[in-house]
Amino acid sequence: MAKYTIKRRCGHDEVHNICGPVKDRGGKAEWLESGLCRRCWLTEQAEARQTTSVIAAATSKANGLPALSGSTKQVEWAEIIRAEKLTEISTHYAQMLEKWASMDLTTSQTEQIERGKVMFATGLAALKSESRAAWWIDNKDRPGRLIVKEVADEKAAK
Repeated sequence: MAKYTIKRRCGHDEVHNICGPVKDRGGKAEWLESGLCRRCWLTEQAEARQTTSVIAAATSKANGLPALSGSTKQVEWAEIIRAEKLTEISTHYAQMLEKWASMDLTTSQTEQIERGKVMFATGLAALKSESRAAWWIDNKDRPGRLIVKEVADEKAAK
């Protein structure tokens, strides 16, 4: 292992421990030179996240969704999560509609699907009205279809 001072693409110098055979270290050093230093990379990531959040917030506003409440960081993160979840849910629903349209259904199955459509609409409307950033963050890893069902069940129980 040897320490190398690498001039990164952004112009900053960083010290790296490069392991492995001596003949391979030059290639690893060149690869490191092609990237940003850690500080610049983190700044770039934060700016990208900020941009994505602003776009998600503008889209939410254009679609009539309420502004999110919470700390600035929570709201920035939750805007992205909400946009991703609502897209995931809408995509899943469209796929289910397509699947049901191609099936030969009995009257009982058709009635069950119609109840499911009402449940979905109820759940989606409740989700779209959720304005707590913390709620979106807490539910970020849950499947959208389950969130819709639970929210619809909660709404029906009230």
